[in-house]
Amino acid sequence: MSFLKRSLAPWALAPLLPLILWQGKQVRRNTVRLPEAMGEPHFPATDDNALSLLHLGESTVTGVGVRHIRDGLTANIINSLQRDGVAACAWAQGHNGATVAEINALAPTIIHPDILLVTLGVNDTVRMTSNKDWRQQLKLCVARFAGPDTHVCFTQVPDMAAFPALPTPLNQFLGLRASKLHRTLKSLCLQKKWHLLEVDLPVAEHWMAKDGYHPNAEGYRVWGESIARQLKQLP
Repeated sequence: MSFLKRSLAPWALAPLLPLILWQGKQVRRNTVRLPEAMGEPHFPATDDNALSLLHLGESTVTGVGVRHIRDGLTANIINSLQRDGVAACAWAQGHNGATVAEINALAPTIIHPDILLVTLGVNDTVRMTSNKDWRQQLKLCVARFAGPDTHVCFTQVPDMAAFPALPTPLNQFLGLRASKLHRTLKSLCLQKKWHLLEVDLPVAEHWMAKDGYHPNAEGYRVWGESIARQLKQLP
């Protein structure tokens, strides 16, 4: 994490706010709108004793950036686990544009999964979810979707400063906001003994879809394999 993100709050960029707001409108107007991936968001296993994984989240969980959900993030996690001999099945649940509060309004696809994996943060960053609400909604999410023996895992809040679709200073403003939410998530995971799966991968253009905002098939593969490696290390 850079010195800038450690030392500044988003409102340190307040003098540039008119430009940031204008850039935000331009990005919304000009960014290519990609649909959710096609396909059934359930990834079964042949083993009746397979680990069950419920993957909750925003557009990356619904496969925005690829045509079929078999090329998305959840599928790549399960494929990687199965290649390494870990019997696992998964359900992907969420929707494009979801905040954690909107995820909490959904009915669980499965009850008491072995692993709850939550991938959120971009939309809460953009919609200016307060730290207090973010923290409360994260706790509610775990209470709603995890069982007493569920391994609770969160992926990191993406570094929006690196998104190719975002111009400067809008990217810096959103990067600071995302960093603040990530620090809150990290603190809560330490307190609650949840698992934070931090993947040290650059947001590289050759791993991004044409909107410059979501991963492409290769990006999902690399990300999914990195998450799977950490899931295999769970006690």
